[in-house]
Amino acid sequence: MAGSSDITAVLAKRNEAVLFSSGAIEANSTGAYAYLDVSTMDASKILFLVDRTGGKAETLVVKDGGQYSGGAIGDYEKATSVAGEYIVGPLETARFKDSNGYIKLALSTASTGIGYVRAILLP
Repeated sequence: MAGSSDITAVLAKRNEAVLFSSGAIEANSTGAYAYLDVSTMDASKILFLVDRTGGKAETLVVKDGGQYSGGAIGDYEKATSVAGEYIVGPLETARFKDSNGYIKLALSTASTGIGYVRAILLP
């Protein structure tokens, strides 16, 4: 995971506004993943925000974690057609959580762009 960076999830609060104080983490096509350690979180309450820049259509990839029975399903890939911010999740830990407790996101190696990932943990 050389070049990979971990995401800090911002905790949303019911009936309140909170500052999105967490910076976006770069995820690109060179094998550098943005990842969130969900080992101490309820992953069913996490939303990822992926801001894809550039004019080319890129493919967003959520890596198959392979830790549980859902791991054999494979990566989730979403072809994007325009630059913008995409909402990803909630994601199943049975499919996407790896043995380190991480969920990893990037752009496919066939892509040339960069994405920026942030995360929100819902109450």
